[in-house]
Amino acid sequence: MRISFGAPVILAALAAMSASLAGAQTSGGSSGAIVSGKLENGIRFFTHPGYDGSGKVRVQLIVNVGSPDETVETVQFPHLVEHIRVAEFWESPIGAQFKAAGLSPGNDVNASAGWYTKYYMDVPEGRPDLVALAIKGLRLMASASPVTDRTVEIEKKTVIAESDLVDPQTRLNTDQRRVLLSSDSPLPTYVGDYKAATDRSFSVANGASVSAFLTRWYRPSCQAVLVVGRVDLSAVKSQIVQAFSDVPADDGSKCGRDRFEDFMLPLPAKGQVLVQTGASGKYQAELLSFFDGRLRPRPDLASLSLDVRDDVRRILVANRFTDVFVPKKGVVAYVTLMHEELKPSQLGSFGGTVSAPSLDFLNSELRTHFAILRQITRFGFSEAELRIAKADAEYEYRRKGLENSELLTLMGDHFAFGSVLSDPKIVLENRLKALNAVSLKDVNPFFLGLNASVDQPSVILTVPKGLEATISAPELEQQLSSRLQQWRGDDVNPPQLKLNSIGAIVERLEAKSAESPKKAPGKIIWSGSTAQILKPNGLRIISAQEKIEVFGKRNSVRLTVTLPRGTADLEPGAPGVGDAKIAEMGFSHLPFKDLKRIMESRGIYASLAISGAHSSVLTALVPLDELDAGFGMLKFMVTDKPVSYDPKASSAYSQLIGGLNNAVIVATGDLPPAELAGLVARHFDAKPLKAAAVERSPSEQLERGQCEAGPAWYMTPKPALAEMNFFQPITAGKPQSLREGLAIEVLAGVAKTRLHNRLRQRDGLIYNINVSAMVESRGARCALLRANYSVANDKNAAAQKSFIEEFEAFARDGITADEFNDEKNRLAQSNGFVFFAPDLNSYLVQTSMGRTGPIEVPSRASELSKLTIEEVNALVWGMPAKKSQ
Repeated sequence: MRISFGAPVILAALAAMSASLAGAQTSGGSSGAIVSGKLENGIRFFTHPGYDGSGKVRVQLIVNVGSPDETVETVQFPHLVEHIRVAEFWESPIGAQFKAAGLSPGNDVNASAGWYTKYYMDVPEGRPDLVALAIKGLRLMASASPVTDRTVEIEKKTVIAESDLVDPQTRLNTDQRRVLLSSDSPLPTYVGDYKAATDRSFSVANGASVSAFLTRWYRPSCQAVLVVGRVDLSAVKSQIVQAFSDVPADDGSKCGRDRFEDFMLPLPAKGQVLVQTGASGKYQAELLSFFDGRLRPRPDLASLSLDVRDDVRRILVANRFTDVFVPKKGVVAYVTLMHEELKPSQLGSFGGTVSAPSLDFLNSELRTHFAILRQITRFGFSEAELRIAKADAEYEYRRKGLENSELLTLMGDHFAFGSVLSDPKIVLENRLKALNAVSLKDVNPFFLGLNASVDQPSVILTVPKGLEATISAPELEQQLSSRLQQWRGDDVNPPQLKLNSIGAIVERLEAKSAESPKKAPGKIIWSGSTAQILKPNGLRIISAQEKIEVFGKRNSVRLTVTLPRGTADLEPGAPGVGDAKIAEMGFSHLPFKDLKRIMESRGIYASLAISGAHSSVLTALVPLDELDAGFGMLKFMVTDKPVSYDPKASSAYSQLIGGLNNAVIVATGDLPPAELAGLVARHFDAKPLKAAAVERSPSEQLERGQCEAGPAWYMTPKPALAEMNFFQPITAGKPQSLREGLAIEVLAGVAKTRLHNRLRQRDGLIYNINVSAMVESRGARCALLRANYSVANDKNAAAQKSFIEEFEAFARDGITADEFNDEKNRLAQSNGFVFFAPDLNSYLVQTSMGRTGPIEVPSRASELSKLTIEEVNALVWGMPAKKSQ
């Protein structure tokens, strides 16, 4: 429908807008400062140009209602309404324009409901039209307009489908902690079985009750609009006024319960023991000692020192555990200090969690954990430990302090809780000042004060499913209580720690790394946008320029080292594909815990994975401002002697690395290709192998004919749900060009939209479905369409039936012109390369296989512009159908 406005109408609208602008109270306004304001109807707004250069503008709506405001009759209503409003947005004309611009649910538009409700949209910088459209979209989501019974029924199903995905063991433990903390509380947030409370609430939820909830909470006094990013913020302010000024003002009454005062709980009794049946095949125990965390909003900058103190305490505990705990096969363990155990409440907890394959093993590890906790509350921490913890905290603050996410949190918490609102630079300065002032007086008295609580912990013991008939819960409770009493008699001695300062370790690595650039990098072979260096013993280095932002939007270099050695080249009985023992390798000169600490503190990532019979991949991400430490660490990883509690894992690691013999290193980052290739070449050389592994083509493992078979289903059963995987061959071999890969991307995108609309939007059977194209890594390397979703066991048959019906219709009818154009637009707006090589780095890895000549990188935009709907439908109609048995 087209609506034309005459001149008098336009003038009247402009006059009303000017009046609203004049009435919008504004504070701030200097360049880089947070600007806040309030419309005449009570809606607040906050804007800031942002910090992290993510290339996105975040447009966000806060509604000050969340789980603390639930009643017995409205459990999960904030979550339910959030689902409803997002679904309505995608069905609106504005949602259609978002789809046409290549924006998608989940990635670019999403919402969450916790302490308060957030709706957010991420739109590209340089698209002020989409920013204006997003503000109009938030106006739809802010609406208190009533909803129908039908809408409520559909979205109840999706909320339940989402809750089906929660790990049953996690849910059990969370529910039991609630029982320990507040068994007598009338608030539904604290009830023992939150899922049961949701079911009761949803059983009576309908259009009328949800509409009443909307009227109560979705009103101006409870709403704020946040915009962060590089965009004309003065224009944004006008757009907010124009979009939201038509909302009638409310009476200004309080939005909800005080998030702090209304949720104060007494400390629970000590020494409680609960036994439950688990959802896994392992025994698990949680030791929990509770304390009063005195959680309060931080109304001014000075009060932020309390958060800093708590952060240091948390880091001290985590570091102590990694320093004294020796990992054992089959055991998963950790120690935590949580200043907020139950949301929302002021109760905190200090304790350990252990998972083990047998009850005897569990008891042994639990005793060790109990000793670690008692040691901390007897002797506290040393000055050396405090220095390391403060260094860790400083790095954490500096890395995260100037991110847009921190900015949005400051704005949202200020609106919802009344906490301090200040420019993140000033907040960072105050945190660092408070951190410098933290001493052992802020740490050890606190832990020594937990001594009595730690000596009498509460315990949640989980036994594997299926053993409940053979185990007496009261008997186990009595046994565990007796053991804890016995363990209290164990001697507790001061810790004997050999501490490694992160700073000292990094200095050593940087010193070694600085020596390498003295060597000549080698002859550079140019190929347009790529550079290549060939080194002795088959080492090849390929580089290209690509901006990679990770780890808090830090500009980084990505390294992918392809090694021609895999499972078939290892000794019999060596760790298998993806074995964690290889991924968590330590080294003779640097223990794993120290290596891990460096990686976490410096934002450096490295991982080794076996990808086939004769192939493995070492991947790494190194921030540009950490290249010396990063390359020093990576060189260390490929040259030092590996150490593991399993000698076979150490041997397997050395065999796979193979001195980088015949390896291909692909490096991409925001540096000129020749400079990047030379930098990598100066650091890495290959050593000759005594007996080089024989390289075999992966195509020897699988015949092409298997790729020409029809669709196949694979199910991974879990205790409460099933993980379903569907594979449909698309092409008989690997895509031969970037353009063919883009055609397959369009096919997969349309299939995802159709299946999502059917299984979630229409039938409400699942929460989410992932549909993507992939290349089968074995044999003929054919292109496959893979669909993956998780579904509750009792809904599995219905979901599979709906899936098959929808997919068969898609394969029969092909895609429409509108679907084709929507997907092309989405691909044009998205980052990345193509599905079989989602970024430039992986594209170079793929194209370098089996060839040593120059590598040309085609234009993604050019190839996409040439793509036609006929090419895509030819693939759809050519997919092999299910063969008759």
